[in-house]
Amino acid sequence: MRRLIQIVLTSSLIFLAGCGVQPKPAKPKVDTSLPTVTKIRTLSDITSIALEWTPVYDERVDGYYLYRGEKGKKLTRIATIDDRYSSHYIDKKLKPDTLYLYRMSTFTKDGVESRPSDVVEAKTLPIPESVTFFKAIDHLPREVKLIWRPHPYERVEWYIIERSEPGKREWKKIAQIKGRLNAEYIDKH
Repeated sequence: MRRLIQIVLTSSLIFLAGCGVQPKPAKPKVDTSLPTVTKIRTLSDITSIALEWTPVYDERVDGYYLYRGEKGKKLTRIATIDDRYSSHYIDKKLKPDTLYLYRMSTFTKDGVESRPSDVVEAKTLPIPESVTFFKAIDHLPREVKLIWRPHPYERVEWYIIERSEPGKREWKKIAQIKGRLNAEYIDKH
Protein backbone atom coordinates (compact mmCIF):
# COMPACT_ATOMS: atom_id res chain seq x y z
CA MET A 1 0.00 0.00 0.00
CA ARG A 2 2.82 2.34 0.88
CA ARG A 3 4.46 1.67 -2.49
CA LEU A 4 1.17 2.43 -4.29
CA ILE A 5 0.85 5.79 -2.50
CA GLN A 6 4.43 6.68 -3.50
CA ILE A 7 3.71 5.84 -7.14
CA VAL A 8 0.49 7.89 -7.18
CA LEU A 9 2.15 10.90 -5.53
CA THR A 10 5.17 10.74 -7.84
CA SER A 11 2.91 10.51 -10.90
CA SER A 12 0.88 13.49 -9.67
CA LEU A 13 4.02 15.57 -9.14
CA ILE A 14 5.31 14.73 -12.61
CA PHE A 15 1.95 15.62 -14.15
CA LEU A 16 1.71 18.92 -12.26
CA ALA A 17 5.31 19.85 -13.07
CA GLY A 18 4.51 19.52 -16.78
CA CYS A 19 1.54 21.89 -16.45
CA GLY A 20 3.64 24.79 -15.17
CA VAL A 21 4.26 27.93 -17.16
CA GLN A 22 7.29 27.53 -19.40
CA PRO A 23 9.72 30.44 -19.25
CA LYS A 24 10.11 32.49 -22.42
CA PRO A 25 13.47 31.99 -24.09
CA ALA A 26 15.82 34.83 -23.30
CA LYS A 27 16.31 37.44 -25.99
CA PRO A 28 19.76 37.19 -27.53
CA LYS A 29 22.30 39.60 -26.12
CA VAL A 30 23.33 41.99 -28.89
CA ASP A 31 26.56 43.97 -28.98
CA THR A 32 26.27 46.67 -31.64
CA SER A 33 30.05 47.17 -31.61
CA LEU A 34 30.64 43.66 -33.00
CA PRO A 35 31.30 43.59 -36.75
CA THR A 36 28.51 42.24 -38.96
CA VAL A 37 28.77 39.85 -41.88
CA THR A 38 28.88 41.56 -45.27
CA LYS A 39 28.94 40.52 -48.91
CA ILE A 40 26.91 37.31 -48.65
CA ARG A 41 26.75 35.56 -52.01
CA THR A 42 24.68 32.51 -52.95
CA LEU A 43 24.76 29.70 -55.50
CA SER A 44 21.63 27.61 -55.96
CA ASP A 45 20.98 24.00 -56.91
CA ILE A 46 17.74 22.00 -56.93
CA THR A 47 17.70 21.09 -53.22
CA SER A 48 20.58 23.11 -51.80
CA ILE A 49 21.95 26.62 -51.61
CA ALA A 50 25.63 27.41 -51.07
CA LEU A 51 26.41 30.58 -49.14
CA GLU A 52 29.72 32.43 -49.20
CA TRP A 53 30.66 35.54 -47.22
CA THR A 54 33.64 37.67 -46.35
CA PRO A 55 35.07 36.30 -43.08
CA VAL A 56 35.28 38.56 -40.03
CA TYR A 57 38.77 38.47 -38.51
CA ASP A 58 37.96 40.50 -35.38
CA GLU A 59 39.48 38.79 -32.31
CA ARG A 60 36.21 39.10 -30.38
CA VAL A 61 34.30 37.02 -32.95
CA ASP A 62 34.11 33.27 -32.34
CA GLY A 63 31.83 32.26 -35.22
CA TYR A 64 28.60 32.86 -37.10
CA TYR A 65 24.88 32.18 -36.70
CA LEU A 66 22.98 31.51 -39.91
CA TYR A 67 19.23 32.22 -40.10
CA ARG A 68 16.79 31.08 -42.79
CA GLY A 69 13.14 31.68 -43.56
CA GLU A 70 10.64 31.87 -46.37
CA LYS A 71 8.88 35.01 -47.58
CA GLY A 72 6.37 36.20 -44.96
CA LYS A 73 7.75 33.88 -42.25
CA LYS A 74 10.13 34.49 -39.37
CA LEU A 75 13.78 33.63 -39.90
CA THR A 76 15.05 30.95 -37.53
CA ARG A 77 18.58 29.90 -36.70
CA ILE A 78 19.57 26.85 -38.76
CA ALA A 79 23.31 26.67 -38.17
CA THR A 80 26.09 27.65 -35.83
CA ILE A 81 29.44 27.96 -37.59
CA ASP A 82 32.08 27.73 -34.88
CA ASP A 83 35.06 29.20 -36.74
CA ARG A 84 35.45 32.88 -37.57
CA TYR A 85 37.75 31.95 -40.48
CA SER A 86 34.96 29.98 -42.21
CA SER A 87 33.46 31.58 -45.28
CA HIS A 88 31.22 28.87 -46.81
CA TYR A 89 28.13 26.89 -45.83
CA ILE A 90 25.81 24.59 -47.81
CA ASP A 91 22.16 24.56 -46.78
CA LYS A 92 20.80 21.15 -47.84
CA LYS A 93 17.48 19.27 -48.05
CA LEU A 94 15.57 22.29 -49.35
CA LYS A 95 12.41 22.33 -51.49
CA PRO A 96 12.94 22.81 -55.25
CA ASP A 97 11.86 26.07 -56.89
CA THR A 98 11.48 27.86 -53.53
CA LEU A 99 12.60 31.32 -52.45
CA TYR A 100 14.57 31.42 -49.18
CA LEU A 101 15.74 34.39 -47.13
CA TYR A 102 19.04 34.32 -45.22
CA ARG A 103 20.83 36.55 -42.77
CA MET A 104 23.88 36.06 -40.56
CA SER A 105 25.32 37.43 -37.37
CA THR A 106 28.65 37.01 -35.62
CA PHE A 107 28.90 35.81 -32.04
CA THR A 108 31.43 35.86 -29.21
CA LYS A 109 32.56 33.00 -26.98
CA ASP A 110 29.98 34.26 -24.43
CA GLY A 111 27.14 33.92 -26.96
CA VAL A 112 26.73 37.66 -27.51
CA GLU A 113 25.55 38.40 -31.08
CA SER A 114 26.24 41.20 -33.50
CA ARG A 115 23.50 43.00 -35.35
CA PRO A 116 22.20 40.79 -38.17
CA SER A 117 23.39 41.20 -41.74
CA ASP A 118 21.15 42.42 -44.50
CA VAL A 119 18.70 39.81 -45.77
CA VAL A 120 19.84 37.89 -48.84
CA GLU A 121 17.37 36.08 -51.11
CA ALA A 122 18.15 32.82 -52.92
CA LYS A 123 15.86 30.54 -54.88
CA THR A 124 16.43 26.83 -55.40
CA LEU A 125 16.29 25.59 -58.98
CA PRO A 126 13.19 23.85 -60.32
CA ILE A 127 13.11 20.11 -60.97
CA PRO A 128 14.07 19.52 -64.62
CA GLU A 129 11.21 18.79 -67.01
CA SER A 130 10.68 15.29 -68.33
CA VAL A 131 12.09 14.23 -71.70
CA THR A 132 10.30 15.88 -74.63
CA PHE A 133 10.12 12.87 -76.95
CA PHE A 134 9.42 9.28 -75.88
CA LYS A 135 8.29 6.33 -78.01
CA ALA A 136 7.60 2.64 -77.38
CA ILE A 137 8.07 0.20 -80.26
CA ASP A 138 6.03 -2.86 -79.39
CA HIS A 139 5.94 -5.19 -82.41
CA LEU A 140 8.97 -7.17 -81.26
CA PRO A 141 8.71 -10.74 -79.91
CA ARG A 142 8.18 -10.44 -76.11
CA GLU A 143 10.12 -7.16 -76.02
CA VAL A 144 9.35 -3.46 -76.08
CA LYS A 145 11.97 -1.04 -77.35
CA LEU A 146 11.86 2.37 -75.68
CA ILE A 147 13.55 5.37 -77.28
CA TRP A 148 13.67 9.03 -76.26
CA ARG A 149 15.42 12.27 -77.08
CA PRO A 150 18.33 12.96 -74.69
CA HIS A 151 17.49 15.60 -72.13
CA PRO A 152 18.90 19.06 -72.96
CA TYR A 153 19.87 19.72 -69.32
CA GLU A 154 23.54 18.71 -69.18
CA ARG A 155 23.48 17.81 -65.49
CA VAL A 156 21.06 14.90 -66.06
CA GLU A 157 23.00 11.79 -65.01
CA TRP A 158 20.46 9.00 -65.57
CA TYR A 159 16.95 8.12 -66.63
CA ILE A 160 14.53 6.07 -64.54
CA ILE A 161 12.34 3.68 -66.53
CA GLU A 162 9.01 2.67 -64.96
CA ARG A 163 6.33 0.27 -66.17
CA SER A 164 2.64 -0.10 -65.41
CA GLU A 165 0.24 -2.88 -66.33
CA PRO A 166 -2.88 -1.92 -68.33
CA GLY A 167 -5.73 -0.86 -66.04
CA LYS A 168 -3.46 -0.42 -63.00
CA ARG A 169 -2.39 2.84 -61.40
CA GLU A 170 0.85 1.54 -59.88
CA TRP A 171 4.13 2.20 -61.63
CA LYS A 172 7.17 0.04 -60.90
CA LYS A 173 10.79 1.01 -61.52
CA ILE A 174 12.33 -1.49 -63.95
CA ALA A 175 15.61 0.18 -64.92
CA GLN A 176 17.94 3.09 -64.38
CA ILE A 177 19.88 4.12 -67.48
CA LYS A 178 23.17 5.90 -66.72
CA GLY A 179 24.30 8.72 -68.97
CA ARG A 180 22.38 11.65 -70.40
CA LEU A 181 23.09 10.64 -74.01
CA ASN A 182 21.90 7.03 -73.62
CA ALA A 183 18.46 7.15 -75.23
CA GLU A 184 17.32 3.55 -75.57
CA TYR A 185 16.13 0.67 -73.42
CA ILE A 186 14.74 -2.74 -74.38
CA ASP A 187 12.20 -4.12 -71.92
CA LYS A 188 12.27 -7.93 -72.00
CA HIS A 189 9.40 -8.43 -69.60
